[in-house]
Amino acid sequence: MNKLRLPIFLILLASVPFLIQSCNKDAVTSIAYTTAAFQANIDGNVWAPDTTSTVVTYNSAAGTKTLVVSGTKQAKQVIFTVTVPAAANTPGFPLGTYTVDGTSITAQFNTQKSAGAPFTPRGTVESGSGTLT
Repeated sequence: MNKLRLPIFLILLASVPFLIQSCNKDAVTSIAYTTAAFQANIDGNVWAPDTTSTVVTYNSAAGTKTLVVSGTKQAKQVIFTVTVPAAANTPGFPLGTYTVDGTSITAQFNTQKSAGAPFTPRGTVESGSGTLT
C-alpha cells in the first residue's frame, strides 16, 4: 500500500493544473467585419449600405477634384467627401488613405425619420478621428 502512495500523489499533483484551468471562464470577444467595399463604424457597430453612389467632379476654376461617396441602408446614410487641391483634370481619383480633417475631407452621418422623408444630419466625424481608404 505504501508503494502506491507516491504514484497516486504524483498523478493527483499533475492533474491539479488541468482542474484549475478548466474552471477559468473564457472571454469571447468578437468584431463583425463585412466584405462590402463600403462600410462605416457607427456607434461601435459595423454598418454596410445596400445602396451606394460615387461621383467624381473636377472644378477647373479652383483646380480641385472632389470624390463624393454615399451609402444608404434602412433610414441611415453615410456620406464621405474628399477634395484634392491642385489636381489635374484626369480620369479617376488619386488612390490613398485620407484622414478626416473637417474641411477638405469630411464624413457625415444622416438619418431619416420615415420612409420617403428627407435625410437630416445626425453628426459628422471630428477632425482626425476617421479615415477614407
